[in-house]
Parts: sequence; structure tokens; C-alpha cells
Amino acid sequence: MDNNQQNTGGYLRPGFLKELSERYPTMDLNAQVTFMEVISVLRRLNLGMDTYFQEYGISHAGFKVLINLLHDEKSGGLSPANLSGICGVTRATVTGILDTLENNGWIERQPDPNDRRGLIIVLTESGRGKLDTILPKHYGRIAESMSVLSSEEQDTLRVLIQKFSKGLDSLQANTSEHTKE
Repeated sequence: MDNNQQNTGGYLRPGFLKELSERYPTMDLNAQVTFMEVISVLRRLNLGMDTYFQEYGISHAGFKVLINLLHDEKSGGLSPANLSGICGVTRATVTGILDTLENNGWIERQPDPNDRRGLIIVLTESGRGKLDTILPKHYGRIAESMSVLSSEEQDTLRVLIQKFSKGLDSLQANTSEHTKE
């Protein structure tokens, strides 16, 4: 990629990464530009999803809770701790999300039949209806955004994302080891 055409997600001037790579020999310029492209795409994706879900009066995080409850509906619901792990948020955050969803009538907290101190979160009929309203257009938007790639390119992208994700796992492990020192 031409140094003047690199996409840095809008927060670095063109050419600056080249200067940094000369100053810091451990920096792989191509890897850095690619990494910043990924960050830029993720930022745009999250912004688009947040905006879309706001049109329906729900947060992206709230949608993730509802869709996971729908997925696990046959098993009888999920605990707040399970939802926290699945959605990648803290238990305190999931509590706030659940409060909002419950106030809207989309979920219900029920006693856990296997743990009298625990709760199980279940999707209500109104919550299913909310998903029935959101999902058709949501899936259409995803199909439209992916239509710039052929089926084979989508397969390749998926493989590359999975490979990149494994690299992030090792990065996270190395970061955890570094913070223990």
C-alpha cells in the first residue's frame, strides 16, 4: 500500500506510520496498517449496528441478550452470569441491560429451579415479537453489506478472521503474562 494512501482509521496523518516504523524497528508497517484497517472497520460496524438498533428502541447489547435468549429458549433460559460471559460484558453491566429489557417487557427474571438463590432470564412473547420486528431488516442489511464479496471471498474472509482471532488469543495471553510481572 502506498504510504500516502494508508487508512489509519482517521486518527493519524498520512506518512506518520512510516516515520514510526523507522523510529521503532519492531514495528511491522504492513501489520500496523492492516491492524488499523480492522479497527476502522469494526468501529464503523459497531456504529452502524448501534444506530440501527436505536431505531427500534434497543441497544446493541440488549439485542445480543435477546438473540441469545432466543437461541437458548428450549433450554429454559440463561443465568445473568452466563449472559455476561456470552455477551462479553461485566455482571454489573448485564444487570443494567436486563433491567432495561425487563422494564420494556421483553424478558422476565424467574427463579432458577436448580439454585434457589439464582435467577434464570427468559424471553417473553413481547421479546420474541421485538426480534420478529428487528431481524428481517437486520439480516437484509447484513446480506447487503456482504454482497460486495462473492461467496468464495466471504469464505476466505471468514477463514482469515478466524486465523487473526487466534493471533489475538496469543496477544491477550502475552498481555496477561506481562501484567503479572
